[in-house]
Amino acid sequence: GKSKAQPRDPSHRHLTPPCCSPQAVEAFLEVYFLKTDFLVKKLSALKEKIDNTEGLLRLELDHHRNKLIQIELLLTTGTLSIGTVAAVAGIFGMNLVNDSENSHTVFVLVTVLSCVGGVLVFFAIAAVFLRYRT
Repeated sequence: GKSKAQPRDPSHRHLTPPCCSPQAVEAFLEVYFLKTDFLVKKLSALKEKIDNTEGLLRLELDHHRNKLIQIELLLTTGTLSIGTVAAVAGIFGMNLVNDSENSHTVFVLVTVLSCVGGVLVFFAIAAVFLRYRT
């Protein structure tokens, strides 16, 4: 036998379709690369905005926490002042015999002085607090 092999004709070469040519693939990849690059930049900007917003929220929460601490300090100072008056009343109310229990003037004097002392303690501590407040 004779072989039925046909001679190869250079005009019948295997041609790649235009959609799969290296130039077309390169163009598609370039478009996808540009889109991906755009998305990465957009996501980076979004992440930066989120980080900035988180920082602002942390600062605002810190500010509110500091305000609450200041209020707590003032309330504690008030409690100390009331406790001072209560301590004086407790000492005065003990069953000690010193001839001042029967005097109405001494009772009023001790009561007024302890209340004034408590108020002075409160305002003194509040003044120091306000002086060193930032």
